[in-house]
Amino acid sequence: MPNPIVPVGAASALSRRHFIKYSALSATVLGGYRAVSIADTSRLLPPRTVGLLSGQDVLTVPTLEAKVTALVAGLGVGRVPKWIAEREAYAGRLRILEAESGAVEGELLYAWHPDRAGKALKWFVKRLEDPLVAATLLS
Repeated sequence: MPNPIVPVGAASALSRRHFIKYSALSATVLGGYRAVSIADTSRLLPPRTVGLLSGQDVLTVPTLEAKVTALVAGLGVGRVPKWIAEREAYAGRLRILEAESGAVEGELLYAWHPDRAGKALKWFVKRLEDPLVAATLLS
């Protein structure tokens, strides 16, 4: 079974193929591994890079699913949402490790076209008002 590294949007994980003796991963240790990163898909804004180290080799993939697949295959390190890291660790595909640099913080915004506010959107907004759902989405 593979053993990948993954600092997660709240946790760090490592493919079981990598043998690392560290309890917390420093930037120096992480910099020695290829980073797996999702390509920036913005069309109107300038491209953005988050969580990559200067000089680090990077494997760019098109989707989060492709990133998880690459991490499980042991192709590099990267951040993923905590719930994904936990799911993959529970299945024995990733090992979660803490990164000394901590989680990348960001702002989450939801937007929709006002003329398209149907039943599905009303249901979605109502679900977001539930503190447990909001906490789960933001973890």
